[in-house]
Amino acid sequence: MNKPNLLSVCIITKDEEQALPFCLASIEEIADEVIVVDTGSKDRTLEFAKHAGAKVFERTWNDSFSDVRNYAIEHSSGKWILFLDADETVSPSDLIRIKPLLENPLVEGYLFYISTQWQSQAAFSSTQALRLFRNREEYRYQNRVFERIHEEKLTNVKEEPITILHQPDPERKSSIYQLKMRLLSMDIEENPNDPYLHYVYGIELLNSNQAEQSIEHFQQSLQRASSYHIFHSHLYKCLAWAYFQLEKEEDALRIIAQGQRHFPQYTDLYYLQGQCHKQLKQYGKAIGALELCLKIGEAPVSMVSDTGVGTFKAYFLLGQIHEELANTSLALDFYRKAYHMQPSFDDSLYAMGALIDNHSELGDLEELLLTTIDRNDLQQRMSIIDILCLQRKYNQALSHLDEVKKLGSTQEELWFVKGICCMMLGDGDQAERTFVKIDEIHPYFDPVLQRRIQNYWFQGQLNKAETLVERLQQSSSISESVRIMYLTVHRMICGEEPLKAPLTQNGMEALAKLIEHLLWLKQTAVAEPLLEWLLQSEMEHLWTKPAELLVDNHDFDKLEAIFLRLKNERIKFEYKEAMCRKVWVSGQFELAERIVGMGQTEELGVWGYLLWDRLWRIKTKKILKQGRRSRKIDQATKQKLSDWMEMIHHEH
Repeated sequence: MNKPNLLSVCIITKDEEQALPFCLASIEEIADEVIVVDTGSKDRTLEFAKHAGAKVFERTWNDSFSDVRNYAIEHSSGKWILFLDADETVSPSDLIRIKPLLENPLVEGYLFYISTQWQSQAAFSSTQALRLFRNREEYRYQNRVFERIHEEKLTNVKEEPITILHQPDPERKSSIYQLKMRLLSMDIEENPNDPYLHYVYGIELLNSNQAEQSIEHFQQSLQRASSYHIFHSHLYKCLAWAYFQLEKEEDALRIIAQGQRHFPQYTDLYYLQGQCHKQLKQYGKAIGALELCLKIGEAPVSMVSDTGVGTFKAYFLLGQIHEELANTSLALDFYRKAYHMQPSFDDSLYAMGALIDNHSELGDLEELLLTTIDRNDLQQRMSIIDILCLQRKYNQALSHLDEVKKLGSTQEELWFVKGICCMMLGDGDQAERTFVKIDEIHPYFDPVLQRRIQNYWFQGQLNKAETLVERLQQSSSISESVRIMYLTVHRMICGEEPLKAPLTQNGMEALAKLIEHLLWLKQTAVAEPLLEWLLQSEMEHLWTKPAELLVDNHDFDKLEAIFLRLKNERIKFEYKEAMCRKVWVSGQFELAERIVGMGQTEELGVWGYLLWDRLWRIKTKKILKQGRRSRKIDQATKQKLSDWMEMIHHEH
């Protein structure tokens, strides 16, 4: 007798031949049946689904994801339904935990975490969604998009820390967004009082950098949401975050306070509170909020929470605060705590690297990093190499290649690192010989292609660079904005008319990094027109890093010119603070007075006042020295002047 199906995995598809095989493979061990409902694929999606043994159905698209999902449920024979998108997978460690959930007679459904990563982003964004539930006739989806089974119909839902990894195609991001917004607008027009619809509409606007527009929808949702809505706590966070993005920290703090009264255990609100106070330079209040994060710990699984805000991310933010306060030793301690608590959170290790490199009194950069990591962990050792390259310690980075090779690093990784180091050390020929070893089918090929172009630029071999720039234009895996940036820079270097196309964030970030390399290599003549291009953009936050290299080049006039062109007052303050810190740590005090004098005195931050204090001491000691040499001053007075000089020296 055949065993009845226990779990039906349902997947909705349309032109998913690239992603679907990975999805099907990830659930092969737990699915008693797989239901694929296709809405009009023109590629090999149906062929792959049938070959994998799925039951395949076709459904005409009628502007409703709920309609298609409900159609899949109707053709499912399992006692439980698990919904996945074709571009989603479940990790093996989480997969084995799903089957036991089906044996709990007291639960009707389970909330899983959905972690989405676009290829252009390093960080994941997590949400919570009902993906596993009993196959009952009354459980059906509603809404055209952001479809859901209403809470009042499906009760006894349990949260589970199981993560579904969502890796969407970046080429379809724009079209998917437009489709969702069109369907969501239709849903809201029909159901204007539904708090969930306004909540998800606000999130979509917020994720597309339309924070101002998102606020209206979050406010409407908040007016209508009730305690039984699972998104209620997250709604406060989203609204506060929208205000924070708009630099309206006081409004954000007001919303946070309201949310804390309703959800006192929601750690994310205290973490965001700490971010707001940090941004307002209210460091004492920021530290207090983060200490509460650590006291509360991670938020209950019933709340949509950012992992780590009650643990390692709180320590990391404390490190950033103390670094801004020039409490460098304390900052290092917090970064270390964050890293030891979660080694996969690389931000803390990279922050340590930058901090130590800027403050030699903390110790040797390489030695301190090696005593922090697990030396036998390949990924951690590769992070050390990357940090050394970021801090331009290229010879030290090269010295680690033999060790990482023993730990199992691929030959391509070693060639990639070696090529970059040789290029930045001025050995362009060796860099090229190393780069060309990487085959064009390897994932590193496109990044290497960009480095090879830069290498030829640095050497002035423009004909060879042009051939590679043309090749780069044919790559579909490199964003259009980055391709435009390389083509435009090449034309500018060759003295040709540049393209007029504007660059997006990716392209401008790549341009800013290229300018840094050129300034470090002292190729100022090439860097200057590119810097002017960068300064014509509205992405003022990208201006600071290249400007720090101008401190090393003693180019105060350009530093001040950049400062005067900044329009955003907060970025202007941070720019001046960064220049003050750069002068302080590099000891280039001949620039100090002019840097401190940019703008108004009240614009100084912690590093500005430290630099101002150093200037005062230098000037005072100079005056005291002159006084000691004066023949008009008696010996007793000269002794007092010496005592004052000694006091100033020891206080410093």
